[in-house]
This record gives sequence, C-alpha cells and structure tokens, in this order.
Amino acid sequence: MKPFRSITGIFKRHAAPMSINLLGLVTALTAFIIIMSHVEFERNYDRSYPTSGRIFRVDCPGNEETFRSILPNAFARDVINSSAHIEAGTMLMPYLGEILFFTGSGSDGNGGESNEKTVGYRLSCDLVQPAFTEVFGVNILEGDSSSLTVPGKAIIPESMAEMLFRGDATGKILETEPNYFFPDGKVTIGAVYEDFPANSNLRNSIYFAIDERTTPYTYGAANFICYLLLDSPGSAKSVEDEFNSTFDFNQSWMSPIELIPMEDIYFMGQGGDGTVFYSGNRNTTILLTAIAVLVLFSGVLNFANFFTSLAPVRIRDINTRKVAGASTASLRASLTCESLIISIAALIVSFFLAGWLSETFAADGLLNGTFSIESTGIILTVTAITIVSGIVAGLYPSWYATSYPPALVLKGDFGLSRGGRTFRNIMSGIQYTVAFVTLI
Repeated sequence: MKPFRSITGIFKRHAAPMSINLLGLVTALTAFIIIMSHVEFERNYDRSYPTSGRIFRVDCPGNEETFRSILPNAFARDVINSSAHIEAGTMLMPYLGEILFFTGSGSDGNGGESNEKTVGYRLSCDLVQPAFTEVFGVNILEGDSSSLTVPGKAIIPESMAEMLFRGDATGKILETEPNYFFPDGKVTIGAVYEDFPANSNLRNSIYFAIDERTTPYTYGAANFICYLLLDSPGSAKSVEDEFNSTFDFNQSWMSPIELIPMEDIYFMGQGGDGTVFYSGNRNTTILLTAIAVLVLFSGVLNFANFFTSLAPVRIRDINTRKVAGASTASLRASLTCESLIISIAALIVSFFLAGWLSETFAADGLLNGTFSIESTGIILTVTAITIVSGIVAGLYPSWYATSYPPALVLKGDFGLSRGGRTFRNIMSGIQYTVAFVTLI
C-alpha cells in the first residue's frame, strides 16, 4: 500500500475531519515554536559574547538599591586593579543617552567641505574604558581595535555605519555641539564593530573612552557600572574575598562587593526598560515554557486520537489489501508512514507560519525573539518531537487494523475493541485535562 496514495484517499473520504486534525497539529506546532523562540531569546540573554561565562558585574549588595550596581569611578578602578585573576576590567557610564550629531553640510565626513545638506541624527552614546573591547570580546570589523585609547576617537556598530556612511565609516567625522565629552565638537570614527544581538545588555551605541587625564579619581558621585573579565568563572569567589578583606571601607560609603555573572543580570529585575539594564521575569519564562509544552502535547494527543478513531473505518480496506497479497509488516509500515508523512507536512507548514508570525509579534512588542533558520535548537527539538509523535500516532492503529484474520473482517462490522476504546478514551481524557490546565 503506497502511503501517499493512501493519504490522498483519506483526505477525499474524510476531508473535513482530516483537515481539522491537520490544522490542529499545525496550530500546536506553530504555537510551540513561537513561544519557545521567545523563551530562548530570554534564556540566552547576555550569552553571545565570545568571553561569555567569564564576565562579571561588580555589585555592592549592602548599598541602597539605586547604587547596588552604579559605582564611583575610584571604587571601580580599585576593584579592577585588585586581583591577578582579573584579566581586564572596564567601567561603563550608561547615562549619556542620545546626543545630536551631524554629518553632511560643513563636513564631508573627513573634515573637508561638502555641498550636501546637513543631516542630524540622535545617536546613543556610552562612555567606557579602553579595555571594554577585551572584556566583551568585541568583534572589530574594520578600523583600529585600539581606537578607544585615543582621545576624540570612537567605535560605532555596523548598523550605524551603514545608516550614516553607507558602510564606509572608518576615519569619518561626526560633529556635535561642543561639550565636556567632545570639547571641539567632533568625534572621529576609529573602528566599526559587529552589532550586539537584541538580547544583550550592551547597546549598539557610539562607544568612546573615558579620558583618564580629566576624570577625577573620586569616591563621591556614582555614575559607572564595572565589568570584569576573569581568568576563570571559578575565580569569582577569590576575587570577592581578596578585595573585601583588604579594602578599607572606612574611606568610602561603599559596601563589600559581590560578583554577578553577566548571564544572571537579565533575571535580577533591575529596571527593565533598558535605560541602565534590561530585565525579565524568570517565573514568566518558566510559565511560558510549560504552556508551550502543554499546547504541543495536546496537539500531538489530538493527532494520535484521530488516527486511532479512523482504524475501524479503514479496517475492511486494509484487510482487502492483505488478502490481495500484502504482508502484515508492509501494511503496518505503510500505515505508520502515513501518520509520519502528515506530521512532517504539518511541521513544514508550521515552520513558515512561525517565521512570519514571530516577526509580526516581535514588531508589535508582544513577544521577543523571532524564529528563523538559525534557530537550530528549536528546529532540531520540534523536528524530533514531530517524528516521534508521527510514528507513535500510527503504531496502535496499524497494529489494530492488521491484527484480525481477513476472512473475519470481510464478513463483519468492526468497531474499536474494548481495549481500543479504552485507549482512545484515556487519550481524550488526558487531552481535555491538558487543555483545562492550559486555560487555568
């Protein structure tokens, strides 16, 4: 019995229920993929850096909440220089926000004259130390990787370079109103770096270096986040103990430090709007994972239940083929292939739907994360689940439909056996229970 021809026959004879069953499986798979794309987006927050796993933020839990992670520059420098386990450290000032820069008239981007109209852009800016690129393993695409060591130079993300200069940004000049950070009102683009992903607490900003010559060494005003790159994740406790046991806390209003893994920051609930940190809710992420699993489980049960209910209807046709010479093994394999082929077809449709819908939901701010060909973890997981489900959904019906002597089947009117009815009722009960739990 050829599976594809048999599937066509099923659709012709049972068009409505078969279509509804296929639609149900597609819906369950699509919902699972979209929800898990959001979950993966949040679970992988701040895990994309080449140095991920060794990056820690310096916190002072004993301070009031506002200054738990925002430190005076002198204190941050003391921490950075406190241990041999610290390979590099950087301060980051997140409060500059957007600054108005100009390119066009008055400048050709290289300091010369231009006939183009002045174009202004409000661009996000962050102040860092030169070791910023080392701490986060920033991928410099073009230009000088040491640009942050030169006053008046900055590095910008690839997306910004494309927007401002159509990609050719190195050496170009941005102009702004003279201020404390840009005394002459100009900044030279020294390098272009690869954009940080959306699930990152680092913004795709213009990064320029703190001028150590003019920045006072003070324990007064707190404006900086301090990040450390350790030689090993296991060194965090040693760095904490070494600093806390030797630093004289009487000379400042700071409290003992605690090193927070970069990957843990997102779920700490500090703010959330990205002004300083982005944050999410771990319990919500766990709940969404549970909902995704329950929706998929319900869809798979419904799919298996439908194929089980078709067994009595198809038993005469199947055994007619058996009389015609088809072996029991080939019939069972063919019936199992039917459900497998249909489930794979549903999976392919759900991939396209999930890719389209996830982008729509992300654009509307309903969910984070989009599904694409690069979502390999989700693709492999849902493909494995679909294949197993397709095989399992066809096993019982194929065994049941070929378990009776052909002569007996061709004479009688068969429904599900007592065991078959019990099996289907159990699956229906589980399905309704799952649906009820999901609604709650």
